[in-house]
Amino acid sequence: MLHLEDLVLSARYATALEYCEAVELELGVSIGERRMQQILDGELKAKIVQAQTVTPDKYNDESLVRLCEFVSETINLDRIRLRFYDQTSFSRKELVYKKRRKLPGAPTPQIRVPMSQGNSYSVFGLTSIQPDRPPLYCNVFRCDGENTQDSVSHYQFFMSALSDGIISAGDIVVADNWSAHHSPIGNHVKDILGSHGIFMIFVPPKHSELNPIEHLWRSLKARARMLLRRFYYKDVPGAPWLLQAALDTISHRDVAACMEHDGYLIEEKTWSLL
Repeated sequence: MLHLEDLVLSARYATALEYCEAVELELGVSIGERRMQQILDGELKAKIVQAQTVTPDKYNDESLVRLCEFVSETINLDRIRLRFYDQTSFSRKELVYKKRRKLPGAPTPQIRVPMSQGNSYSVFGLTSIQPDRPPLYCNVFRCDGENTQDSVSHYQFFMSALSDGIISAGDIVVADNWSAHHSPIGNHVKDILGSHGIFMIFVPPKHSELNPIEHLWRSLKARARMLLRRFYYKDVPGAPWLLQAALDTISHRDVAACMEHDGYLIEEKTWSLL
C-alpha cells in the first residue's frame, strides 16, 4: 500500500480525490479504500492546502519601501547608542541533545543532578557596546512553555532596565515587530521610554537579520551547551544558572562583531574602546 505522507504533494490537483486518482494512474498502485476514505474525510487535506500555499515575498514593493526607510533612519545614528532588543526561550530541551555522538575513548556522561524537566524560561535581552554597561543585559522569567512571552514581561524588563541604569537618554532601542510592542502595554512602554529621552524603532517585517541580537542568542545557547558538556551534566543547578554562566563569556567585541555582520559598521574610535 502506498503511504501518501511519503509522496510530494502536488499543487496541480484541486481535490484529494483528483490527486489520489493521479497517483494510482502514474504509479500503477492502489492507495487502498481505507486510505482513500481518510483522505476524503479531510485527514490529509491540510497537507494539500499547505502545498498549494504560496510563500509571501518579503521583497515586495511595500516591504522594500519600509526597508529603505529603516536604512535611512539608522545609517547616520551613533553606533554606540544603538541598543538591540529581543526575546527568546531557554529550556533544558534546547540544551540536551537527544542523540549525541560518542567519541572513541571519551567517558560517558553520567547525569547525577539533572536540570529540571519541563522548565521553560523567557529571556529578554538588550545589547550594548558601551564599555560601562553589560554587553548583553538579560532578565529571565519562568513561563509555562516555549515562546510564551507576553507584554507584561516586556513591561517589567524595561522598568528593570531603567531602574538599573542600563538605558538612558539618547539611547535608541531597535526591536522586531512582535505584537506585544504594538499592544496597549507596549505603547505605554514606548511612552515611558520617550519621556526618558529613549527612542524605539522597529526593523521591517520579515527582516530579523537586521537585529544582531539574533546571532547572540544562538551563540549564548551554544556556549551553554558547551558548559553543560564540560560539567558532564553534573552539579548544574538549572537553566538560569547555566544561562548566566554562558552570559559571562560574551564581550562587547562579540556584540560589535554581530552588528558589523548585519551591516552596522562600527567606527574605528569605537572599536578602540572595546
